Amino acid sequence: MATTGRAGQYGDPVTGHMTPDQFRQHGHEVVDWIADYWARVESFPVRSQVAPGDVRAALPAAAPEQGEPFSAVLSDLDRVVLPGVTHW
Repeated sequence: MATTGRAGQYGDPVTGHMTPDQFRQHGHEVVDWIADYWARVESFPVRSQVAPGDVRAALPAAAPEQGEPFSAVLSDLDRVVLPGVTHW
């Protein structure tokens, strides 16, 4: 069987999609990120610390052609998204 798709950073050689084990691993990472957020939510200022439009401006204009490592996605939550959240 020939593979015609592009292999990405993940396990499936045709689609580049995550394997079930990779999905499980990253799912656990998300749950850990959420638990860590709740553990430190009181350390954040209540109101957003950025101006309207700043979060959007920090994001790329278009979706990437290739996915990025999942750790980078979680890092973007801390670096880009959290400063724009009202922790109410």
